[in-house]
Amino acid sequence: MSIKVDVVDVGGSLRRLVAMGPRTIRVYAKPAIRVSAHAVADRIRSTVHVSDRPPHLKDNVEVAVHPDKLFADVGFFSDPDMAAVALYEEYNPNQHPFMRPALEAEENEFHARFVKALKAAAAALEQ
Repeated sequence: MSIKVDVVDVGGSLRRLVAMGPRTIRVYAKPAIRVSAHAVADRIRSTVHVSDRPPHLKDNVEVAVHPDKLFADVGFFSDPDMAAVALYEEYNPNQHPFMRPALEAEENEFHARFVKALKAAAAALEQ
């Protein structure tokens, strides 16, 4: 189970900036991505419905930050059964959304972190 979140990059200028720009941009952007991934995981843990019996979904939320890439994964990776349970809980029949609302709730904070990272990178490049 995965939900992919992309920053809308009309014309590809942000992707080119990050991919082709100085290493400084990636250095400053990675912490923003890492912090946001952990924030999404925390939001998922705090909003997921807790059943009467273990294992609980909130105890199985994982974050995988990829040090050589500009993305992170948040989800249920170690136990495929947990991913199936998450879908069952999120959609039918239980309909207790927790993944998508967690992502949507973190959207503005991620945007602010990423803009701050780009500004810090620009300031570092000017020195």
